[in-house]
Amino acid sequence: MALLLLCAQAGAQQTVQLWPNGAPGSEQRHNEAETVQNTYISNIHDPSLTVVEADSRHANGAAVIVVPGGGHRMLVWNNEGLVAAKSLNRSGVTAFVLKYRLARDQGSTYSIENDAAADLRRAVRWVRAHAAQYKIDPNRLGIMGFSAELHMYAETDHAFNMGQRSERLSDVHWPDRLADWLADGGWLIPHAGQAPQGVPSPAR
Repeated sequence: MALLLLCAQAGAQQTVQLWPNGAPGSEQRHNEAETVQNTYISNIHDPSLTVVEADSRHANGAAVIVVPGGGHRMLVWNNEGLVAAKSLNRSGVTAFVLKYRLARDQGSTYSIENDAAADLRRAVRWVRAHAAQYKIDPNRLGIMGFSAELHMYAETDHAFNMGQRSERLSDVHWPDRLADWLADGGWLIPHAGQAPQGVPSPAR
């Protein structure tokens, strides 16, 4: 899968176009400018991932795709995207913040189940395909979402084979479960000499 990697800024953040030739059904709007108001983003037709890498000195090989909320009308990009990603970095987790097509934006022709979920599925495939590049374990990938964006998990999990056989993604709803998940030494923080906890085994 040939995908274009662009440097968004110096340092540990990069932006990856998920559909370099235009997302299916959005090819004609591929180069249309997004609308940015304060830290809210709308009019998205070119889905992407912003990669926020954990410091290599304490990175633990886990990764999370962060799905900012906004009711599918906009993305709360800073507080529910980059801030969440940097919080994960402090626990050694590399984060990938997803910018996806919005089904409830003004005049939108997109749907959650067909377009937004397709962007999330594409993101999962891209992260796993590039796991070695970012020194992460493709079997230790989770999704963290906000508000209405949790609907995308169900669409993604049922409509796409995330891994071998019937493997399911771990998911987190910020902030209710994240602190407990980290504190309990879940799969984000592997126990010494043991396999990471909480990663479902493929069905036999």
